[in-house]
Amino acid sequence: MPTRSYRSVAGPRRERVSKSARERAAAFTAGAQLAGDVLRLRMTNGLTQRELADLAGIDQGDLSRIERGQSNPTTATFQRLARVLHAELRLVQREP
Repeated sequence: MPTRSYRSVAGPRRERVSKSARERAAAFTAGAQLAGDVLRLRMTNGLTQRELADLAGIDQGDLSRIERGQSNPTTATFQRLARVLHAELRLVQREP
């Protein structure tokens, strides 16, 4: 039996994935990216979770869940985190 590459097997399977499943996967990826950005910026600024949470006026447990991607924070929460982390929130158009 000939050996098949991962791409030759996975490519056709990916094409059969529903639009809603692709949208959920894209949302998950975007959320994970945002969570990673918060963590990276916190570490770059030399802050502990407790320090960042106190400065942003949120619960440390909530920040932990945000960084792990296990939360659905409001825009206001992200704005407060961004202010403390000397960052900005913005929408950037994707390439087609």
